[in-house]
Formats: sequence, C-alpha cells, structure tokens
Amino acid sequence: MGAGSPWLKKSQAGPSKPVIEIVGGVASIQISENIFDESELLWNSFVVGYFIGDSPHMGSVHATVNRIWSSPKAGSKIDVQFTEKNTVLFRIDNNQMRTRVLQRKYWHIADVPLVVNVWSPESALNPPDLTSIPLWVDLRGVPNDIYSHKGLKCVTKAVGKFVKLHPNTEGCIRLDVARVLAEVNLHESLVEKITFKDKEGIEREIAVSFPWLPPRCTVCRRWGHKGQDCSGKDIILLKKAVGGENTKSVGVPSDIVKESGNEDLEAITPIPTRAEDAEHTTRQESSGDHRLQAREESHGIQLIEPTTESFHAKGGCLAGPTRLCHLQEGFN
Repeated sequence: MGAGSPWLKKSQAGPSKPVIEIVGGVASIQISENIFDESELLWNSFVVGYFIGDSPHMGSVHATVNRIWSSPKAGSKIDVQFTEKNTVLFRIDNNQMRTRVLQRKYWHIADVPLVVNVWSPESALNPPDLTSIPLWVDLRGVPNDIYSHKGLKCVTKAVGKFVKLHPNTEGCIRLDVARVLAEVNLHESLVEKITFKDKEGIEREIAVSFPWLPPRCTVCRRWGHKGQDCSGKDIILLKKAVGGENTKSVGVPSDIVKESGNEDLEAITPIPTRAEDAEHTTRQESSGDHRLQAREESHGIQLIEPTTESFHAKGGCLAGPTRLCHLQEGFN
C-alpha cells in the first residue's frame, strides 16, 4: 500500500484504537488522560443529606424537597433515595438549584434538621460531624458598651461557634434582644445564662434563649423525634398488674386485722328486722370470730381475700344491701 493511500490517511486522522491484551482471562487496557479529566460525571447531580435524628418518611421527604427546592420554571423533579437509616441521596439535575441547596447547607424537613453536602464516592465513606447544628440564639441584657459585632461574637462563644448576626441585630431594629446564628452542640447541655465582669469588675448577666429547637424525645432524651414516635430498643413499657398477679403477703399485727375484720363484718351485715333474724345474725358473728381466731393461731396473719358467708361467690350479690356488691368487686 503506497504512502498516498486514502485508507492510510483515514486511519491516521481518526482516534487511535486502544491496545487490549488478554492474558488468562484478564484484559489490560490503556485509558487516555482526557477521559480522566471528564467533568460530566454521572454522579455529579447527586447531593447527600444527613438527618440529625430519626429521618421522616420517604414520601414526606420527597414531597417537601420538591416543594421548597424545585421551581415550576426549572421543570425538573428531585429524586430521593435512602442509602442508610439517616442518610438520603437527592438527584438534582438543575445546576442552579443544586448550587442553591448546597450553599444553604442546613435545612429542616418535617421538623428534623438536615445537613446537605456534595456527594462523591469519597465523601460517602466519610460522613460529616453532625454533633453541632446552626441555631438562632437570642441574647437578652447585652450591655450597651459591648453591643457590637466584635462584642456579640465574643459572648456567643459561650454558646457555640459564631456564624453571623441577624439582619435585625445588624440594623439595630431591636436593642433589647441581640439575635445571632451559632453552631450549637446538641450533645451538650444548652447554655441558659452567660455571666462576666465588666471593666469596673461588676458581675453582669446575659439571658440566653433559642427561638427554635428540633424536637426532643422525652423518653430516650435524643433529638430529632418526639416521645410518641420513639422506637428505641432499650424502651420497656410497664403494664399494670391484672387480678391477683404480683400479690405480696405482708405481716400485720393480729389485733389490727381482727379489728378491721370485725368492722368489715359490721359494715356488710344486714340489719335484722325480726327477732329470729337477730338471733341468726348473732350466731353468724360468733361463728365468724371463732374462725378468725383459729386462722390466726394456725397460719398467721396474711392479707388475703376475706371469706364470709354474708356474700355469694363471684358474680352474685345479696338481694339486700347494695354496698355488698361494691365490696365484693373491690376484693376480686
């Protein structure tokens, strides 16, 4: 083939075919540098989010981010998929939308704080530190001589890491409250008061409050969910004992039991209306005293269900006094 052959010119002008060597089932190939420098990576559209606390339901997350992040003009939807319990991947194809989400960094989905970051295979192996989140902090009682950017930044260090001043504080719209944004560690006790000494050595005090805090469980004391939604494995629900379960015998002096037993017998004994009824009742009381004394001598005193012939088995009541029914239900 001559030097002026058109086939030779075509092969020289086109891209060179990579050399592939296959040895023992292993293919060795060379990749050019321009492929490594490719900027349009398929995973560039992903943003990773970390929930501080229990993550909301996927349906709630999907509906919320498409409402507050996307816009009708953009015409693109945001895909959501969970990779772990508290880690979620968002696919945001629109570059401007993705940049806006990443610049803010901190969001709230269904009252649960969310930290977003650029996703990459490397960042997936090293999740960020989620011990601190930015919170607005209200400082009340700040002295006039330190009501400055430098002074407020100094006192905010007692609460957390200073981020910025609120626009109302920068514009001096309210001088009674200074609002600052600080990264607060929720794993430590929240500061409620700041004390310091002024130039004259006088003790000064600044009250600290938080306009908003994420929900905190009253059961496990963790942030990110409420008590009724707690799913901790160490939580044990205590149930009230039913019937005679877990009943303990308690030693009580015999004279007290005998006296109280006689009072109960008097309370539930019907009033006799005829002479023969009165005589029958007297014999019942005498028989009851003998049985009570014999039980004390043989078995000792125990708090058990009283037994008298004055009321029937469980489920039945005397036709006379109504109080007998209530007493029987209380013992059973």
